[in-house]
Amino acid sequence: MEKFKIGIPPHNQGGDTLRDIAVKLNGNLSETASKEEVTELQKEVTESISNLEKDTDKKLNDLETSVNNSISDLEQSTQEKLNTKVDKIEGKGLSTNDYTNQEKEQVAKISNIETTLANKVDKDGDKVLSDNNFSDEDKTNVNKIPTIESDITTIEGNISTIEGNIDTINENISTINTELDTKVDKDGSKVLSDNNYTTAEKEQVAKIATIESDLETKVDKDGSKVLSDNNYTTAEKNLVATISNKVDKIDGKSLSTNDFTNDLKTKLDELDTNAELTTKLGNKVDKVEGKSLSTNDFSNNYKSMLDNIEDTVNDNLRPATESTLGAVKLSSDFSFNSEGEIYLNKVYGIEWDTTVSDPTCTRIGDMSLHKSLPIQSKMKACLLNDDGSVNYYLNPNDWSKKITGEVSNLDGTDGQVMIEIPEHYRKFEEDGNIRRCYLSEGKCTGFTKVPKVYVGAYEAALDRTNNKLASVCNETEQYRGGNNQVDWDTLSKSQLGKCATYMTRATMRTRARNRGDNWNEMDYESWKTVFWLYYVEYANRNCQAAVNSELTAEGYKQGGLGNGATTLTSADWSAYNSYYPMLKCGASNSLASGSGEVIVNLPDDYKVDTPTTLACCRYRGIENPFGHIWTNVEGAIFDIKTDADGGTSEFYTTSDKTKFGDTLEGFTKVGDVPRKDGYVTKLIFGENGEFAPSDNGGGSTTYWCDYFYTSISSSSLRTLLLGGSCRYGALSGFGSCTSSYGVSTADADVGGRLCYLI
Repeated sequence: MEKFKIGIPPHNQGGDTLRDIAVKLNGNLSETASKEEVTELQKEVTESISNLEKDTDKKLNDLETSVNNSISDLEQSTQEKLNTKVDKIEGKGLSTNDYTNQEKEQVAKISNIETTLANKVDKDGDKVLSDNNFSDEDKTNVNKIPTIESDITTIEGNISTIEGNIDTINENISTINTELDTKVDKDGSKVLSDNNYTTAEKEQVAKIATIESDLETKVDKDGSKVLSDNNYTTAEKNLVATISNKVDKIDGKSLSTNDFTNDLKTKLDELDTNAELTTKLGNKVDKVEGKSLSTNDFSNNYKSMLDNIEDTVNDNLRPATESTLGAVKLSSDFSFNSEGEIYLNKVYGIEWDTTVSDPTCTRIGDMSLHKSLPIQSKMKACLLNDDGSVNYYLNPNDWSKKITGEVSNLDGTDGQVMIEIPEHYRKFEEDGNIRRCYLSEGKCTGFTKVPKVYVGAYEAALDRTNNKLASVCNETEQYRGGNNQVDWDTLSKSQLGKCATYMTRATMRTRARNRGDNWNEMDYESWKTVFWLYYVEYANRNCQAAVNSELTAEGYKQGGLGNGATTLTSADWSAYNSYYPMLKCGASNSLASGSGEVIVNLPDDYKVDTPTTLACCRYRGIENPFGHIWTNVEGAIFDIKTDADGGTSEFYTTSDKTKFGDTLEGFTKVGDVPRKDGYVTKLIFGENGEFAPSDNGGGSTTYWCDYFYTSISSSSLRTLLLGGSCRYGALSGFGSCTSSYGVSTADADVGGRLCYLI
């Protein structure tokens, strides 16, 4: 029997895509839409169909495998039963030869022989009796073959229907384009005129050329002037010609006795142009009172020496004691390591033992900095213009106001709502089983600079008018979230004011950069910055620990950010809105630039007769750093290979935004990730503090407390999704991630976050 094959996928779980397309097509689109809008619709249709095919391909492959396995089992079972039979041979039948009395006597013995034979089976080579009887259940399975074949026919029919629907959509688009060719574009407030352009008017217009020719022989009227009867004579013309040798009299001036000669003109021509003078002046310095030019040139070599003076000191000087440099006593802000390198003492961080399951960390460094948290405290909320300039900062305690006290506007009018994370320095150490993360405001020996970055305060919305990714609080149709479900606007599950989902990473990349080259979908390195700032602040690897706004006796932060938006059941969420966003952007704005959670009451019809709430968590103004929807991350790719293809699961990253893409070009391998699901126990870590997992097998309250998903059933490049979503509960967290989705993934519960890279 031929193996069962499935062609084009019939549908996916991400929402009724075909229905959404039909809604758009069923409107009077040819009368109300512009060519640009139709082009956008065509793009969305193409994208939706592509996602439709990709999203269901795996499900249909699994169905194909399951059906093939069932058919194979049935074939084997049937063949085993057929092996006990003999084939008919053409020409053979019952014998016509009568048997004798002697033969009759022999036949009489058959009764006993038959009884014996009833308990016998035919010999078949070296085969013996099997312990596996052909049961009624096996017979039932064999009888299912026609039903399976019928189901296959039905599936193929459904696929044919969907193909027909797609053809109909394409035909409708073609019809729309044809109809649009008979239309004219809207132009501001202009409308079609009721004054028809007649043939008579056309004839009048045709006379314009003749009129223009006639006008060449005319002069313009000038007030009461008419053509003169006094003709302009040749003598008068000659007299006028002498005017060129004269100059007009100017009151108070007369001809100079100093002739302007050709020599003087030549000297002027030899003078530098303004541009040349500007260039020469650019090589000069202004005089400063009391200062003059030095005879000692300050060269690039000297500059390089100053830039590297810290390293030079570390390489060439060693302390006489721990507190002195030679004979020079050091301030308490400095110290030396075991190799004599100078360290700035103004550092703070955490350490933990990878073999210890307790998720709490030990605070290290300057303990006073764990109270003041100088880097985290400089994180500021602002409205960022598309050119990267700050329009204004927000009041850290009340985002409805600017830092200056005036009313703010978070709807996109004044810019994108972003969190400014200051430049700082960072160092990671591996010491046996011990791992350390240090932070510093200033440059320290062995530390790496972390550039300033702006991270979206909210999960990414979409300005659908301008096709730009956004970070705003806006409930208008222009910023409709989800997959742009227009027909939901009047329902409790409306996507107005919510983040946008069902976009591939490539699509989000394009829509982010529509704001400018430095705008991007959230990248791995930027999220790494947020990741370590959080864990150094709370010194607890369980980010879902209960919120505790009280400080410890020492004055340190404690607890976590709570469950976050992670507590819905899959069945209830699916039944309500098919896994699309539940929370509006800004649901936790009451916390302003603070950290914690806000409890949100869900609509009454989310689950009838069962009031349901959902927590919206926040870290220093960053809303839903985990939970609610998965965050698709830029600059990170998993390369997963099946056991047959090598059995490797590798993690690649890049910090070069020009290399952001969906291939490994420009990416660098940073480590291997687990090939099984489980709670994370160890990170890749290394000298750059990679937070992707290297091992798992822990629990929801041990080690890193976050879950890692993977799939090794096929070889492919995968995108990095972070945080979990509404239905993942304790599996979610800052470091919760999955390598199960292809780089072109788009789904109802997958979105992104805007960032601006300096």
